[in-house]
Amino acid sequence: MRYDILGLLIGCAMAPVPAMAQPLYTVSEVLPDEEQRNGPGDISRKGWALVNAWSPEGDGRGLVCSPAGHCSPLPSPVGAHNPYATAYRISSDAAYVTGLSPFDGGAPHAIFFDGSQSVDIGTLADPVCDPGGDDPAPADCLLASRPVGVNRLGQVAGVSYRFKGGSGIRSFIWQSGVMREIGPFHGQQTEANSMNERGDVVGHYFATGAAPMPFIYRRGKLKPLPLPDGCVNGSAGSLNARGQFLLHATTAQGGEETYVHSEGLYSKVQPPPPFSNGSITKLGEDGKIYGVYWNDEYGPVAYVFDGVDAYDLTDSIGAWRGVYFIQGIAGANGHGTLIASAWHRIHHRWLAVVLTPSALAATR
Repeated sequence: MRYDILGLLIGCAMAPVPAMAQPLYTVSEVLPDEEQRNGPGDISRKGWALVNAWSPEGDGRGLVCSPAGHCSPLPSPVGAHNPYATAYRISSDAAYVTGLSPFDGGAPHAIFFDGSQSVDIGTLADPVCDPGGDDPAPADCLLASRPVGVNRLGQVAGVSYRFKGGSGIRSFIWQSGVMREIGPFHGQQTEANSMNERGDVVGHYFATGAAPMPFIYRRGKLKPLPLPDGCVNGSAGSLNARGQFLLHATTAQGGEETYVHSEGLYSKVQPPPPFSNGSITKLGEDGKIYGVYWNDEYGPVAYVFDGVDAYDLTDSIGAWRGVYFIQGIAGANGHGTLIASAWHRIHHRWLAVVLTPSALAATR
């Protein structure tokens, strides 16, 4: 297998952060009148945004917000312990949303919202918590599930696990009320991390010695993925519509490396300093890479890397940097619009903001 190097080969010298001739992004708060702490969930290609807001008492609610700023609470399914669900992912066409709601014993379940009602996705059957026959279920065994993605086909991918009574992690795809397990792979547990609009899923399975090894699930078949040379384990995630994804891998010497997998090739991600001292968190639909690095002035700050240049996202918002600093990217749609977590310097609280590329904002 061939390996391409993505980005710059860097030495020990610190390279300067590229200066902004003009702001790369405009900034807007998703909930401009919201005084409570709120955080980002996801953003669709059409600009619909998911946000989660919390009261001072800690009560939370997920919100589905239109591009015009009209927001509606994400309802929990019948039987949930809270009236509102936590919003997690939205399909590219904004037709479907997935999130979490707490059920009996506080165990969270993945939910599916089609614009009119929410459905409890439930959990996979578990031989330990539900042995069947006349054998009673262990009193301390409780099942839960969480989603990792939803697409315009109405599919939800996620993991089912034991909320109490051990891990028991297993991956699933759910559609139209039917939950199918992804795996097991040679008897090993699988953990899905991401799904794209085509219904492909990536994640990892647990090989001998509990070392994670990457997999891809495509067209109903689960396949192990090879590792780059010198790596001994890894996990795949952040899968986009092009079929590209990130691989976070560990080397034989114990080092951590990140690669982009595209068309059968691994490309090592090497952003220039000072961004190389952080972590890589997300691959956008446009192939751009997002991460977090340590900034001596702000602390952890988000950046974007296009394979050639890397930019501090707080420095990329022009005059808005006097109001916000951008800590992390939760979602990136096909137009390059981002939904991010930001700290408001004046009001001293966390909130969700949308970063729109300046060139795109100028056409609206």
